[in-house]
Amino acid sequence: MTELKDRVLVEGYEGTHPAEEDAFRKEINERWIELSLFGPPSVSAADGILVREHARLVVDAMAAAREQESKLLRLPEDSTPEILQDAEDAAGQAIDYVQAAARVLARSIDAFALTASRALNDDGTTRQRKPRLGFLSRRRTYRQALAEIRSRPAPGRSPNSY
Repeated sequence: MTELKDRVLVEGYEGTHPAEEDAFRKEINERWIELSLFGPPSVSAADGILVREHARLVVDAMAAAREQESKLLRLPEDSTPEILQDAEDAAGQAIDYVQAAARVLARSIDAFALTASRALNDDGTTRQRKPRLGFLSRRRTYRQALAEIRSRPAPGRSPNSY
């Protein structure tokens, strides 16, 4: 995933070939399978899925940019300036989208790295306390909401009709 991000952001974006896009797709799938099988569920469940989806989005955007560039290059030489400008704008927007998608991928990789680091450093003591506190908090919120509902009269009834 970082190779894909670097391919776009660090090295300066250059057009791709279908074979390169296919290689990235294959690599994304292989790494996802490894993470799913060997990584802790807390890592693969949230941030891992985002990294995978953002990486796929970058590759799809690369393919779309390649297609827009190809359309531009296939225009006849006698095309009007407006048609040429529209094709250049579409190709430029497609490349801008590739770069924007790669920046989103970079942020999701950073979030994934933090989650993975926490999972690797987790000795289990934090996990034992948090679910209980979460349960108590949810139960308190539920009871407060229930008390508020019960304190209101039902629609069409007066408060004294209970």
